[in-house]
Amino acid sequence: VGHSGVGKSSLVNALAPELDLETGEVKRGDGTGRHTTTRSSLFDLGDGIRVIDTPGVREFGLWDLEAADVRASFEDFQPYATGCRFSDCTHIHEPSCGVLEAVERGDVAQARYDAYRRIVESVDD
Repeated sequence: VGHSGVGKSSLVNALAPELDLETGEVKRGDGTGRHTTTRSSLFDLGDGIRVIDTPGVREFGLWDLEAADVRASFEDFQPYATGCRFSDCTHIHEPSCGVLEAVERGDVAQARYDAYRRIVESVDD
C-alpha cells in the first residue's frame, strides 16, 4: 500500500517478472512516478506467498482512536513506561517520564518517538 507512483507495481514486477504489470514512466521534473494501476489484483507467487497490487492511496486516517489507544499500541514503550511517575502518563510533557528518558538515552529511537507524537497529536482525546 502506498501513494500513487511510488513503485508498488514495479516492486511486484521485481518479485515476479513474468507478471509484466504495467508501470508508468518517472516524471523528469520531480522524479516521481505516475498513477498507472486502476484496480487491486491478487497474485499467487507460489510457496504460500501472495501479493496484492493496489492503486495509490491518497491518505490514511484513524477513526475512533484515543490517545490511550495509541499509547497501548506502542508496545515497545511499555518497559520504559513502568518508570513513569504518573500511571496515565502521555509520554509527551510529564516530568519523570520513563519513555522520554529512554528517548534521551537512545534506548528508544527518536524517529519512533516522533511517529508516536504525530499520531497522538492527530487524534481527538
